[in-house]
Amino acid sequence: MKIINRIVTFLLAASVFPITFCMVFVRILVSISEDSSLYTLLSTFMKETLNSRLELDFSIKELFGYIQDGKFTFAGMTFDSSSIPEGLIVAKGWLIASAVLLVIALLIALVIMGCALFTKAHKTVMCLSAGGAVSMFAAMCCFNRFGKPYVTGAVNIGKILSEAMIGDDGGLLGSIGSSVLDGAINIDIFQLGNFAVTVLIVFLALLTWSGAYYLTMPRENQKGM
Repeated sequence: MKIINRIVTFLLAASVFPITFCMVFVRILVSISEDSSLYTLLSTFMKETLNSRLELDFSIKELFGYIQDGKFTFAGMTFDSSSIPEGLIVAKGWLIASAVLLVIALLIALVIMGCALFTKAHKTVMCLSAGGAVSMFAAMCCFNRFGKPYVTGAVNIGKILSEAMIGDDGGLLGSIGSSVLDGAINIDIFQLGNFAVTVLIVFLALLTWSGAYYLTMPRENQKGM
């Protein structure tokens, strides 16, 4: 039973890494207002009925595939830190906090793997599992706070893109760009993908498994663990 406990604990903790790498990391649902000039314009050039909603799901594995020479290339467009329009990235503090908490959760999983292999510290594994679950939940909450300005419309995506593409043109071109894009693009969902919930479940499973194993041990074996 001791060997089985070590194997199960190790495999559960190790599963956090492929889950984080391969499952959906960020989920974004973009919609185009059907009352906007942009929707009318796009519908005119498309033979089929335009789908006003577009879901973008990215895993870390896929995101690495879009990075070339330190730049992010997607849908024929190339971005780097200097080309991101000012005002597009807000609430950076919440994003950084989410990233830090995610790294902490991954480090906790790594420590649990070491505990499973080299120690009999069942209480430590329980505490670490609870800490991993809390870190993952907090990371999800922080990322939701980061995405809130986009979902609520506090960040006008269309206006920012219009200003980035046309610049400060106050003439006819600027007016047309503003009328077409301003308020036309909405972010309905901006959150961590299903990997986050899955990792949270893994940590809760680790907590349940290690707790059940510890409580069912003979009382004399629980001392020092």
